[in-house]
Amino acid sequence: MNHIQIGLAITLELTVLVLVSIMAQLDCRDVRAKQQWTAGEALPARFWIRAAAWHTDSPIIMLFVIILVSLASLLEVWRIFDGHVWLMVMLVLPLLFLSYFTLPIALGRQTWGKHLAGLGIQRENGRKYPWPLMIWRSLLLLIFLIFYLIFIDILVRIFNPRKRTLHDLLADSNVRQVAPPVRLLGMMPLLFGAVSFGLLFGILRPFVVSSYFVQSSSLAPTLTINDHFIVNKLSYRFALPHRGDIIVFSPTKAGMVPGDSAGAAAIFVKRIIGLPGDTIAIRHGVGFIINGKRMNFPLTSPNYDWPTLSNGQAYRLPPFEYFVIGDNLNHSWDSHLWLDPITKQPAPGLPLRNIIGRVSFRFWPFDKIGVMRDDNYRT
Repeated sequence: MNHIQIGLAITLELTVLVLVSIMAQLDCRDVRAKQQWTAGEALPARFWIRAAAWHTDSPIIMLFVIILVSLASLLEVWRIFDGHVWLMVMLVLPLLFLSYFTLPIALGRQTWGKHLAGLGIQRENGRKYPWPLMIWRSLLLLIFLIFYLIFIDILVRIFNPRKRTLHDLLADSNVRQVAPPVRLLGMMPLLFGAVSFGLLFGILRPFVVSSYFVQSSSLAPTLTINDHFIVNKLSYRFALPHRGDIIVFSPTKAGMVPGDSAGAAAIFVKRIIGLPGDTIAIRHGVGFIINGKRMNFPLTSPNYDWPTLSNGQAYRLPPFEYFVIGDNLNHSWDSHLWLDPITKQPAPGLPLRNIIGRVSFRFWPFDKIGVMRDDNYRT
């Protein structure tokens, strides 16, 4: 997701939050004035009040997700777990969602959003809603969210005479106004939404973890076009890169692809094979020679020599600079092609400050899900 897409997503969500806040506040005043929660007169929850409850609950869930993801990032950085920690996160997230909506019912309560909105979940016959059935209801809601069926859910409510959503109908539930909503209910979605968005786009995504996808074949067959993966941005805040790490970085001026309109905004994915202070040479049909030793990397044989100096000397990397390559050696724009734009001399080094993070875990496509290992490159 680039900056334009992020901006559009934030704008759309803020627009929805403002609309929900205004309409929920109007409904809140009307409901309080008519006292529609009194015994025997409790009516189905109004749409905008129910929307306000959801937009209060969802940021709270987001806060738990942010805490969980941040903890997973640190556990990987501290090497308590390897990249498999992200598989555990993917398994825990649905359980977190189900728990948030189920445990309050088991304790005879409601979620925080429904509590503020004065809403209660009952069976269609008016009896108390059992918590085991709430697991099924929450699971339906999760499925609708994942597969973008929530709009169908809303449409069913609009045309249903008893104002029940599709997941209400399937789970034999009815959300009713059982208590007065708080006076400033409309402010809650904006307040909770602003906090969660600030943490997500102000801290988590820029500094902790993010997802990217491959747009070229330079790392094939390790990573192929449209592979989606998680990048741990904390990796190099507590430790230095290792040989073999697959990284995401912003290119230097020397590393920009000629004629690429993306320029400095481009994001590259490559593998580190040279560390600061290493001497590096690449020989046609031989491979990589690092610090005078031929390396047995599991890569195709290069069809070029580098550096192309008349004396045949290897290149020594300066401090805090790294040599990066694509696993698809002969079809990759990487360190061996980078030239200083002024002197036209080789400038293969990637400064540490340009590295965004380490590729930890591929999560799409599902048949290729797994940890990105670098065992064959450690020396």
